[in-house]
This record gives sequence, structure tokens and C-alpha cells, in this order.
Amino acid sequence: MRSSGRRTPTSADLAAALLPAGDRTELLRACLPGARGSVPSLAALRAPDVRRAALLPSLLHASRSRGEEVDPEVLSVLRAARTHEELRTAAITDAIRETLERLREPALVVGGVAAAATAYEEWPLRHCHDLDLLVTERPGEEVHGSGFPVVRHTALYPRGGTRRGPSGALDAVWARAVEVEVAGFPARTLAPADAFAHVLGRAAWGVTTLRWALDAWWIARAPALDWDVVARHAEAARCAAPVAVMARWLAEELGAEMPEAALGRLDEAARESDPRDAARVLRGPPRPWTLRRVAVGARAIARGAPLRPRPRGAPWGRAS
Repeated sequence: MRSSGRRTPTSADLAAALLPAGDRTELLRACLPGARGSVPSLAALRAPDVRRAALLPSLLHASRSRGEEVDPEVLSVLRAARTHEELRTAAITDAIRETLERLREPALVVGGVAAAATAYEEWPLRHCHDLDLLVTERPGEEVHGSGFPVVRHTALYPRGGTRRGPSGALDAVWARAVEVEVAGFPARTLAPADAFAHVLGRAAWGVTTLRWALDAWWIARAPALDWDVVARHAEAARCAAPVAVMARWLAEELGAEMPEAALGRLDEAARESDPRDAARVLRGPPRPWTLRRVAVGARAIARGAPLRPRPRGAPWGRAS
């Protein structure tokens, strides 16, 4: 539950607002190979947030790694979800490769496709509903001929992120980018440290599902991950305190591979951060109707239409 209070948020405030509840932590644990946990009931798997996060293939993969005996009815559902993701992966691979082949500009593959291609053991473990690209111009959404969405971003965060951080922060992210193969085609993506910070930063700003915890867990397994870069990225994204809280939870609750020195570096960045940044995170992203009102007002100004002031005491909701 996010807060709109004015006092300086504590680590406990951030944990209460950003971290999954106890039953969801157990569920996420069960999605990770080698972690303690067990596949939940069929009713639990039908919860809306679980369905949105597309966790079932990960549950099947992890249960097999543990040698766990799964209820036959639940096992059938898990297998069906895995088969669906395998078929979907085969269907979207061509769209991803063709999109990358047609690019005639600098671009980094980010988001779910990047995680599936570089961090997870198998691509079907990570559902991908679109291809996210970090570009330098023309942000917006396109659609491949197959119907697969392609989203172009010129910033890593929808608000308060590196675009508003210290000068050159986003340039440094581009400079650290690494060469990878995505859908059988050479591409570039975020360095593992930037990818880890990006996953936690987006989760802190409220732009994700439960899937963020699994993405971060898998990315943390990258060899020689530069934790100082993680801290600097979080500072530039104005979410150092939330990232420190989330990273420690990943290590302590999900067993993510993070040395204590790394967690200490993130804690240091959190202590030195502006408390107002954490408060902005707790207030959450802008409400959609607020953005619509701003857009309507901008169009009215462009047309030269006079803007009437809001009557005193009138609500900010939809006009009657």
C-alpha cells in the first residue's frame, strides 16, 4: 500500500509498500530452482496477480529441479502453461529477429525479451508480451506485421528516472551496454548491473508485476556483476533507498546471489540519497486521469482555446 504522507519514509515503510506479502514470497520462492518452497494449490495459481506475472512455467521448472511431487491436476495446468510459452516463444522469435534486422539506428534491447535472452536458463520461463527498445529518438509503440508490439523508449523510467538524473547518466548506461544474441540475431542490451538496477527501479516506480523478483534473481547470477554500477544507477534513477530495500529482500528471502559487501554499498547509497526521492516512490506513478487532463489542456492551448479556471471546491475528477 503506497502512502502520500509527508514524513521521511523509513526502510519499513518502503518494505511494506514495495515488497510482496508473505504468501507471495512463498510463491516466488517456489518458482526458483534450488530454493526452498513448494507448488501452491490450483486456487492460488488462479489469482489475478499470479496470472498476470505468468509464473506457471517457472513453477514447473523449479519443481522439477527440486524433484518435487506435484498434484496431478496442478501438474497438468503447469505443463499446459509451459507448452503455451514454448509455442509463443517460437511465434514471436521471428518478429523479434525481423524487427532487430530492420533497425537502422542505435538501440538496446531491454525489458522482458532481454531478460529471457540473457538471464533465464530457458526462454519459455519468461513470458514476453512485447519487445522493448531503448532508442535515442521517436518514442512510441509500433506493431510488427505478426501483431507483436514493439515499444520504443528514450528513457529507462516513466518518471523520475535517469532522464532526470545527473547529466550523462543515461549516456553512461549506453556506454556500458554489452553485445548479446537475441532471437538468433546480434544485438546490444544493458550491462548486467544496469539491467539489475533497472528491474528494481521500475518495480519501485510501480511499473511491473510480481515478475520483477524473478527477473532480478536471475540477473543477479551474472558473473562479476558490478555492484558499484548498480548503486550509481539507482542514485541516478532517484530510487537508491527502494533499491537497497528490495535487494536485501531478494538476498534474504529468495536467496539471490549478492555478497554482503554489495548490499552494504546499496545501503550506503540509500543513506546518502535525498529522502524526497523515496517519498515520491511511495506516492506512486501519476494517475491516468491526471495525465489525460494534462493532455486535454495541452491540446486546448495549441488550438488557442481559453482555459477556464477550476471553480473553488470543485473536485479534480472527471468533469460532468
